[in-house]
Amino acid sequence: MDIPKVTVTNEPGVYECFPDVALTPAGRLVVAYRESDSHVAADFSHLVWRTSDDGGRTWSPRRYLVRSAARGGVLQKWNCPRLSALSDGRLALVCDRYAQPPGERYGSRRQARVHVWFSSDDAETWDGPHPTGAEGIVPDRIV
Repeated sequence: MDIPKVTVTNEPGVYECFPDVALTPAGRLVVAYRESDSHVAADFSHLVWRTSDDGGRTWSPRRYLVRSAARGGVLQKWNCPRLSALSDGRLALVCDRYAQPPGERYGSRRQARVHVWFSSDDAETWDGPHPTGAEGIVPDRIV
């Protein structure tokens, strides 16, 4: 079986990573991922989402959920977004965030906190970030 391949994004000079995808009850595909300057991310760390209404053949332009740039050398690093389609029709996106001071490869993961956004309109808009109280990096999906 030949499965068609589609490039969702390919921004030169931007490290695009940690994608996750969910399907809404209306049949819309939603992808979320991180944009940064590198895998370690020292200068910027943005969360992006895109949508597809044709089964993934074409995708909307990127939209930013949150943008973070280093200030005073410290980056509030958004790390690993995860999408979930909830049973009530909403989408939930969870992502960890932690401070990465200059010169530290992995930052202050001991202070990593998980945040959540919700969408009630098939990822047209998002409400958040809301702190969850959960600590740690690379959260799982909400089930």
